[in-house]
Amino acid sequence: MELEKVIKEHRRWTRWLESSTVAREGNLVLTNRRLMYLNRIAPNEEVSANIKKLADAAMEQVLDYAFTLNKKNFQIPLSEIKRIGVGVFTLYPYPRFCLTVSCNPRKNEKTKTYAFQFRDAANKNMFKLQLTEDFRWAKAIKQVVLTYGK
Repeated sequence: MELEKVIKEHRRWTRWLESSTVAREGNLVLTNRRLMYLNRIAPNEEVSANIKKLADAAMEQVLDYAFTLNKKNFQIPLSEIKRIGVGVFTLYPYPRFCLTVSCNPRKNEKTKTYAFQFRDAANKNMFKLQLTEDFRWAKAIKQVVLTYGK
C-alpha cells in the first residue's frame, strides 16, 4: 500500500459552512486517501512537544495525531466522495461561493453535503479569488478521487 501523502492543503483558514452560516474554522487537507477537515485549535506546550516528536514520522501519523486534537474534526475517505462542485450561499449582505463535497458515509444513509469557504488575508477581488480557489480545489479532488479513490 502506498504511503499517505498530502496532495493539497489550504494553509489559511477554511470555513466549514452549515445552513449558510459559518460553523467552524480550520484547515482542509486532501491526501491520496482522504479529505480531512481539521478544526482550528489553540496551541499549547503539549501539542507543540508532540508535533516536534512527530517531525520524522510518516505523514499518516502526523495527520492521525492532528485528527485527534478536536472531536469535531472529520474526514471523508476518497471512496465515499460522490460529488464535488461549487455552490453559492448567502452571508449577508452578499452571496458567496463555496466548495461543496457530497458523500455517502454508509450505504443506507442519505447523502451528506459539506460546504467550505476559503479565506484569504487579502480580500481584493474577493469573488474572483474565492471562485478560482473553489474551482482549483474541485478539480484537485476530482483528480485525486479518479486516481486513488478505488
